[in-house]
Amino acid sequence: YWIGRYNMDFYLPSLGIVFEIDGKVHNCEFKSKKDLSKILFLQKLGISLSSIENQDFNEPTVRSILSRLNAVPRLDS
Repeated sequence: YWIGRYNMDFYLPSLGIVFEIDGKVHNCEFKSKKDLSKILFLQKLGISLSSIENQDFNEPTVRSILSRLNAVPRLDS
């Protein structure tokens, strides 16, 4: 999903949350600077970003996230 010039892994507009699945490439200095630019851009739009390490992205993690998101008030309600 694209927001501006940035590609997001998962965007939930009704919650104002972006989820990024981060691999090892996000640990290099160049990518870290690009990530910071993305975070600042999203903050200006009122969108939160949550990063999940690639090795932690599995079914139990997704189920846990979805369970917690069910309790979050929606922006569009």
